[in-house]
Amino acid sequence: MGWMPRRLILLLAGSALLLAPLLAVQLSAGAGRAHACLCAPPTLDEAFERASAVFLGRIAGVSGEWDDIIEIEVDTVWKGSLARTAVVHRPRECAHPGFTLGRDYVVFARSYEESLAVFLCSGTTVVDDGEYAEVLLRELGKGQAPQASLPGDRLLALSMLLLVTMAAAVILWLAAWHLNRSSRR
Repeated sequence: MGWMPRRLILLLAGSALLLAPLLAVQLSAGAGRAHACLCAPPTLDEAFERASAVFLGRIAGVSGEWDDIIEIEVDTVWKGSLARTAVVHRPRECAHPGFTLGRDYVVFARSYEESLAVFLCSGTTVVDDGEYAEVLLRELGKGQAPQASLPGDRLLALSMLLLVTMAAAVILWLAAWHLNRSSRR
């Protein structure tokens, strides 16, 4: 019975040696381009339901190397809380095919890594895209104007003000302490 484990080990080692070159060729060749992101356009109800934010805006800037960052001047908001300028990510996986500077889009954005992102199947469309865009805008209705600033922006500003005030108080206290100590010598 002592020969059985040794024979099994030799068989497994031989199999690994035969399969290793095949695995190396497959890994070096790559898997090719996947098309898992092909989808049928969602209905308005589906797109609206899935989105964290729905708004109309003009593309003001596109930057980024891997995750494109799109800056959008917001005109009308139907869902979500947005300031006058929104920053939306376009992740490489299943990304929306592209944005053109200066064009208006109805954006259906989803939450993505503590931000907003647009994906291929989100429903985002250019406004001058003919009849579909007209129907879309009519179905969405009037909407609301974007907020001048978001509550988080105000909270950040107040936090910074408090931090600067505390730092100034500490500096003044240290200066007074140093002067008091110097005058005693």
